[in-house]
Amino acid sequence: MDPLVKRHVHRVPVLAAALVLGQLAWASRHVVGGVHLDLLLVLVLVVAISGGARRGALAGFAAGLLADASLPWALGVSMIAYTATGYAVGALADDANDLWHSSALLAAGGTLFATVLQLGVAHVVGDVHPRLGRTVHVLLFGVAFDVLVVPLAARSLRHAWGRRRDVAW
Repeated sequence: MDPLVKRHVHRVPVLAAALVLGQLAWASRHVVGGVHLDLLLVLVLVVAISGGARRGALAGFAAGLLADASLPWALGVSMIAYTATGYAVGALADDANDLWHSSALLAAGGTLFATVLQLGVAHVVGDVHPRLGRTVHVLLFGVAFDVLVVPLAARSLRHAWGRRRDVAW
């Protein structure tokens, strides 16, 4: 790990804890288009796009564990989904160019992957039985939100970590 990243790596767990509090205090009470916004998934996607597969998986594991501890479903559902999503998006981001639309596409794909995997794991453990119409609605609004927020946040995190590859707008 390069020294600059090592110096700033402690900020990610602090940011994750702040986002859990934000998720519980604000996002869970505010509904946009009938959907609660998932700030922890945004964190996972941003870290994965900015830091790669290993950091994405680590952020996914931590954010998923925090989400599972604060949400009313079986422990491990979000953790599995977020860890796999962080790794997959990070691996794809390592191979993608740094264009804004690449980050937006990774955010959209990551949101779709995480949501479907989360619902699938929850269904397997008998925790939730989603309706197709509701699932599509959640996916559309989740993807729209993440596509707007993640590329900007990924660029900011990349800058904070000292990665000098500029995102082309």
